[in-house]
Amino acid sequence: MDSDKLQVMAATLVPSVRKNTDFNCMELVDAILLTSLGSGGPFADEFNYNSLLSMTQTWVNNPDTIPPVLKFNHVEDVEQYLIDMSKKQKMIESRVIHFLREVNKLGFRREDIQFVYISGKKNTHPKVAELNVGLDAKECKADIYIEKTNGEMIGWSCKQCGGATKSNYSVTKMLGGEDEKLLSTIKLDYLTENGFPKHDKSNRGQVNRLFYPNKKDNKYWNTMREKIQEKKNVVLEGLVLPLLGLNVKYPLYEFNGKTIHMLNDDLEDVLSKSSLEEYLPYYLNKKGQQRSAAKMFYQLVVDKKKYKVEIRWKGNVHTCSPQFQIHDDFHF
Repeated sequence: MDSDKLQVMAATLVPSVRKNTDFNCMELVDAILLTSLGSGGPFADEFNYNSLLSMTQTWVNNPDTIPPVLKFNHVEDVEQYLIDMSKKQKMIESRVIHFLREVNKLGFRREDIQFVYISGKKNTHPKVAELNVGLDAKECKADIYIEKTNGEMIGWSCKQCGGATKSNYSVTKMLGGEDEKLLSTIKLDYLTENGFPKHDKSNRGQVNRLFYPNKKDNKYWNTMREKIQEKKNVVLEGLVLPLLGLNVKYPLYEFNGKTIHMLNDDLEDVLSKSSLEEYLPYYLNKKGQQRSAAKMFYQLVVDKKKYKVEIRWKGNVHTCSPQFQIHDDFHF
């Protein structure tokens, strides 16, 4: 079946509702590629978007044809992955090329892989749950898990691209205790003083402007800046340890569509080699003008690797906490 017909078929599965972000098709793409390394199978040397789409459509139509090596949370997940896959042809084509180029560096072999658990955000696999007992949810960064024939487990984080968000943590929860309560009070007072005591969707633009960088009298941002500085060590630990999966006891890899690298490789005294500072260049756009964005910007450096950290709202400003959103820094 040609590409156009496959995409039309897949598109008919797309419901007229908001996209379900729980199903990133790169999880399935990576799982298929990992379980086909050097297998000599019919797709091993000719993976492309069309073959992946056709294979997944076959599994939707006939779940009994799903290879036993692939373990989904639920068989119905395959259809959700197909829906997402049908929209990302260029991204998948590029991913396959870079995967085949990068994976050889790791020395992975198909004959060493017994199962791949495609757990995504809502894992239901007992083996994976047992593996992560005692870990905070934000430390469990893997989207799929590779069980080797010798019993070893490997985590694999599937980022859609190099610019994907690497971590997303509540700022006020990380600061904790009295600071969390203080910041909540200051925020609501600041909003009330400026005429917005309650959330009203129609005022969203005006509320956001209260948190633009040019608002130097913003008591909330100013207090948050002070608290981050006061608790710098707490914040660094809260960002760096889960970012790199340093408390995870199994190897943890990340593939961002171009490069594959091990996140929790041994980094001795990593926190002593880390820093977090507000970074003024991030407040400027490509023309050197100040951004109109309700955000604060920091630069995180971990053993010379740089990350861009945005402190931004995720949801209703009145009730939510701003988030630390971490991205690879490609520009500075």
